[in-house]
Amino acid sequence: MPYNCYNGNGGGIGPNFPFYDGPFPPAPQQPDLPQRYDEPVYGFYYQPGELRLAAGGAIPFSGRSTATRNLSLEAGEITLPCAGSYMVSYNMTVPENYALDTDLYLTLNGAAVLGSLLRLCKNGASSAMTSGGQAIVRAPAGARLSLVTSEALNIDACQATLASLALRRLD
Repeated sequence: MPYNCYNGNGGGIGPNFPFYDGPFPPAPQQPDLPQRYDEPVYGFYYQPGELRLAAGGAIPFSGRSTATRNLSLEAGEITLPCAGSYMVSYNMTVPENYALDTDLYLTLNGAAVLGSLLRLCKNGASSAMTSGGQAIVRAPAGARLSLVTSEALNIDACQATLASLALRRLD
């Protein structure tokens, strides 16, 4: 006799449960909805472990903690789905015993965002250092946002978060 919660064989709900006739357990559904301009846009990205970049390279942000479905990340570029003003916060942590002398700055469609420069200068013998910046960026729909370094970076910090970026559309 097949497993059925009504006949008592097995004592629970199984693949033949009478109210659902599909894969068990059901797979969550993500509807592919068009972008609404009144829905929130926010995201948080981070770069753990190692950071090896040439001068002018964008931080790749291999980790994503939270992001609305309307943001995409590819090769360190975050594509902003809607035109508007975005609040962008970014941080960089330089681990203990690493020397660093570089500038971090935001780019929008490849051009530097004025006022976003974050100067980082640390000698190798000092303890860890964290610095951060913020900017409000006015972007057209489909704009590409990146956090870029002016000098080469070569940092290996196990699984520590080296860089992070959070953004939220304001209007």
